[in-house]
Amino acid sequence: MILLKRFTPILAGILIAITFVLWAILPHIIYYVGGTLVVICLTAVGFLFDFHFLSRRLWSFTITPLLFLVSTFLFFLLIERLAVQLLVAFAVAVVTSLILHNVFKFLYETTGYQPYALENMYGYVAMATLFMFTAGFYGFSILLGWPMWAFTAGTLPLVGLLFQRTLWAYKLDWQQSKLKLLTVTLVVTETFYVTSLLPTGFLFNSLITTIVYYLLSGISRDQLRGRLDRQGIRQYVGVSLALSVAAFLLTRW
Repeated sequence: MILLKRFTPILAGILIAITFVLWAILPHIIYYVGGTLVVICLTAVGFLFDFHFLSRRLWSFTITPLLFLVSTFLFFLLIERLAVQLLVAFAVAVVTSLILHNVFKFLYETTGYQPYALENMYGYVAMATLFMFTAGFYGFSILLGWPMWAFTAGTLPLVGLLFQRTLWAYKLDWQQSKLKLLTVTLVVTETFYVTSLLPTGFLFNSLITTIVYYLLSGISRDQLRGRLDRQGIRQYVGVSLALSVAAFLLTRW
């Protein structure tokens, strides 16, 4: 059984890649893709936990990769070039496989588990998820003509859930950090709405929103861990400024 669980991350990654590639080649199967991705994720994580779906721990590990796949599905709808679609399919499959691999290591091979591997992975995946979700929100607001306040209302709980899951991954009690959770959630959501008013593309807007999330969530998380110092603040601010400047220079106004 352990041997089968060891190969679960690889098999799940292959199935995810196949699903996206088939979608890129056969667009009419879109109606089956979302459900297929959810089934693959739930089955893979569930198998690692012996299908104890009533276990709170199982769902704690499931939420982040599940949101990641859902955000990719939404983002995939906006991609027109086949080459880019295939690149995204491969990248998402690899990332999901790495998440499941670290979950397996954490559960069954603790001696070979790299410290903070799962924590860092969940943190990066949360940022990627936010970027793709907000890109999808911006894009569909333009394509469908829906008011931005409706997507802003959806962004609010999404940001809160992603940051709460990141705190959980780092074994931080989010219930004792409600003020920081609320602050990060509100500021990032406000950034999402404000950037929608700029004469820029949806990818630029999503990147700025994600950068603000990176800055605030990183500082808040390190402060809660008691590891925040001046060097850490300079690093977060420096990376955020560098990415913002690059985004401003590369975007079309």
